[in-house]
Amino acid sequence: PTFTATYTGLVLGQGPGVLSGTLAFSTPATITSPVGVYPITPSGLTSTHYAITFMTGTLSVQYAGPNVTCLGAPSHQVLPPINADGSSSFEQGSPIPVQFRVCDANGVSVGTPGVVTAFVLTGTTPSGVVAPISSADNDSTFRWDAKKQEWVLNLSTKHLKDNTIYYYAIYLNDNTVISFRFKIR
Repeated sequence: PTFTATYTGLVLGQGPGVLSGTLAFSTPATITSPVGVYPITPSGLTSTHYAITFMTGTLSVQYAGPNVTCLGAPSHQVLPPINADGSSSFEQGSPIPVQFRVCDANGVSVGTPGVVTAFVLTGTTPSGVVAPISSADNDSTFRWDAKKQEWVLNLSTKHLKDNTIYYYAIYLNDNTVISFRFKIR
């Protein structure tokens, strides 16, 4: 990314032109760095009239948003058979495959362990309906399907109520969320 600097403490209307050297920024993050927060370290300026203190910043690396495509599907949103627009409707009793992809900036699907940090029922319409989160195989975490290059959970619907819309959130390790909804008919 492009880095910018803020200068404080210069006197008599002086600007950064009174400083010597070339301002540079460095970070250990690269185009292939995993999700996380990395320090940004400024350096390179000197002065005979000022004591220079550099303050480090941070660079947050996150998964690409839905405007990036991986394997023909948008990143960072739920995939069919659940429609991203919330228009999906399913019969009670059959498991629903909850599928999604997260991609890096190059459109490569990411399947490293720890991508999903939580899967939560966030609400229902009508409100107050309680439904346990469970999958058809009693595995409440997503698994990586290397063949399809996507994350999958088979969500059991046997305890869900008819004529109810269910709202879920998938929390990812880059502190972002994939939200989706569907109706049980």
